[in-house]
Amino acid sequence: VVELAEAETLQYLLDDVAGKILPSITTVLWGDKDQAFSSHPFEDMLVRGGELLEMQALNPEEAFEACEENYEFNKKQMELLKKLFYLKLARPNEKIILNRTDIDVIGTQNVEGVDESRTSFAEIGIEWIDIS
Repeated sequence: VVELAEAETLQYLLDDVAGKILPSITTVLWGDKDQAFSSHPFEDMLVRGGELLEMQALNPEEAFEACEENYEFNKKQMELLKKLFYLKLARPNEKIILNRTDIDVIGTQNVEGVDESRTSFAEIGIEWIDIS
């Protein structure tokens, strides 16, 4: 996989860095539904940009705890997070629709925040009922 990445994929993801053309990818990840692998040890991968995926690399319980701590999710938000996680896990290709109660749990009254949340949820197949 690493050889294929270096020979093919990385050659199309290049950036000019101080006059040198270099791959813009700094670590490679691959896996299947049960395991994930990196071209670098876990700690090195995090330093090389993998911190963007740190939350996703945690087991679910650790990720739930990290959301609660890092994003200050309240109890109802944590319940919604877990509900959506397990629904999506059980039915990855089915559309999930948030009802008014679920949307209220998200907890933003800011129009821009609501729009961004709706867009982000839609990207992973979770839609909102019309709240207009």
